[in-house]
Amino acid sequence: AVSPGGWDALARVGGPLIPKALRGGLGARAHKFARMIGAADRAAAYRDTMAVWTDPPMAGDLETPTAEIPEEVPGLSFAEWMMAEDLRGWLPDDILVKLDRASMAVALEARVPLLDPRVVALAWSLPPAMRLRGGTGKRILRRLLARRVPPALTDGPKSGFGAPVAAWLRGPLRAWAEDLLAEPRLRASGWLAPAPVRAAWAEHLSGRRDRHRELWAVLQLEAWREGG
Repeated sequence: AVSPGGWDALARVGGPLIPKALRGGLGARAHKFARMIGAADRAAAYRDTMAVWTDPPMAGDLETPTAEIPEEVPGLSFAEWMMAEDLRGWLPDDILVKLDRASMAVALEARVPLLDPRVVALAWSLPPAMRLRGGTGKRILRRLLARRVPPALTDGPKSGFGAPVAAWLRGPLRAWAEDLLAEPRLRASGWLAPAPVRAAWAEHLSGRRDRHRELWAVLQLEAWREGG
């Protein structure tokens, strides 16, 4: 099997043969997809999709926590079930938390009009084919926007507003991260196995593979544990 680093190297040399939207983190995406199609049930597939560490570096005397996700929801297709789980957990516990903190930090009262209950109810009442077809989502919104803006603004890949954490960890945040990821500190906490964390840190610093997502999760855990 091709390692995640091997997939990333292929993305770098593949150039125009690989869609731009897939070049970043291709290795992690490929392995995540392989785990999904081999999952035992919907809940396992969803956990594998959302997990940052697919093989968490938990200490030997701790159990890896698992989300309590219902395996079956009557009447929903697999895609709809995944959407429902995002709406139930990921949206309020992740995306909306970030929006609230970022906006409140600058005294900005943010709104999310697409989450108006009437809009959500209308969206859920639509047949799945009107929301997702041929791998393209947000079909209704795209068609509405196409009346007002050029196709290049509606047909392009999704582009987020992520901070350049990968570069920061190799630059201005390196000393801070090195302190929190030090082997003695990890070993003393008793929560995480130092070896896989240190291996991910070395791999990230070398530039062989972008591991900032996994490392950021560990860094936040350790910063919280240290009280800052």
